[in-house]
Amino acid sequence: MIEKLTPEQEAKFPEYVERYIAKGLKTGETDRERFERGIHGCYDLAKLDRVPVIFVSSPIVGALAAPIAANVIHALKARSGSAVVSAVESAVDRSVYSAVVSAVVSAKGLFWHYWWGGQFGVSYVAYASFMRDELGVNIPSLAAYEDTCESGCYWWPNKDFCIACERPSEINMDDRGRLHSETGLAISWPDGWGIYRWHGVEVPKEAIENPASITVKQIKDCNNAETRRALIEIMGTGKYLIESGAQLIDTDFVEIEKGSGVRMPRMLLRSPEGDQYLEGTDGSTERCYWMNVPPTAITCREAHEAICGLKEDRCIAQG
Repeated sequence: MIEKLTPEQEAKFPEYVERYIAKGLKTGETDRERFERGIHGCYDLAKLDRVPVIFVSSPIVGALAAPIAANVIHALKARSGSAVVSAVESAVDRSVYSAVVSAVVSAKGLFWHYWWGGQFGVSYVAYASFMRDELGVNIPSLAAYEDTCESGCYWWPNKDFCIACERPSEINMDDRGRLHSETGLAISWPDGWGIYRWHGVEVPKEAIENPASITVKQIKDCNNAETRRALIEIMGTGKYLIESGAQLIDTDFVEIEKGSGVRMPRMLLRSPEGDQYLEGTDGSTERCYWMNVPPTAITCREAHEAICGLKEDRCIAQG
C-alpha cells in the first residue's frame, strides 16, 4: 500500500498540471478515430452494445439533438399510439418534423441522459494517469476514458446512439485563465456557436460586439451582481458613474512618492447600487484608474488603505 509520495514523485506534479491543462484547452481538429475508439471502449466496460457515434459541430447541437433523438426513438419503440408517435410516423417533410421535435422537447415527462465532458473532463485523467504512470497503480478502465478526454469534446451516450462534439475552434482567456474576449466569442466551435465572457463572467453578445450600446438602464436592470459589474467595466467605470449620477463621497490629493512634492487628485464615489469606487491617477502615465473599494470607506485614504492592506504612509513609502 502506498501511504506517502517521495519528493521525486511530488516534483512531477507541475509537469502533469501543465501537460493536462494543455490537453484540456486544445483546439482544432478532433481525432475522430481515437474519440470513437474511446467511446466504444467505455460501452464495452459498461457491458453495453456498441452504438453508432454521430459527430456534431458544437455543444448546443449535441445538447439539443441528444435528448430529442432519444425521446423520438423511445416513442417509436413504445408505439403507444400517442400523438407524438403518430406525428413522427406521419412526418413527410422538414417543417412537419420540426414541429414534432418542438412537441417532443416541450412534452411532459421528457427524460435526459448523461453527458461527458471529453477534454473538459481531463482533470480525472491527470490524476489517474499520475497514479498509473508514476505509482504503478493498475486502472483497467482508464485507457478508454483517457481516449475520449484526449481526442474530442463533449459526448452524449445513449443505448441506441452516441453523439460526440468536435473540439472548440478557438479558446480565449485572460491572464488568470478565465474565459475572456473583448472583441468576440471567448470560446467558439466550428459552426460558429460559442459563448461570450468578460473575465469569466457571462455577458450579453451586444456588450462585446457593440459596447457603445450599453446603457445605464440596462446595467441597473441587471439582477446578477457579477454581470452588472462586468457591464460597468465594459462601458467604462468613469462613464457609468457620471451618467448614473453617482454620489461624491470624498476628494483629496495624495503625494505619489514620498518627498517628491508631486500630488495627484483622487475621489471616492458611490454608485446608485451602493458600490464604491476610488478614482486615482498613475503618476508615471497620468492614466486614471477606477478601483472597487469596500462600502465602509468614507474617505479616499480609507479606501486606498483597504486596497493596500497597509496604512497609506507605508504604501507610498514602499512605492
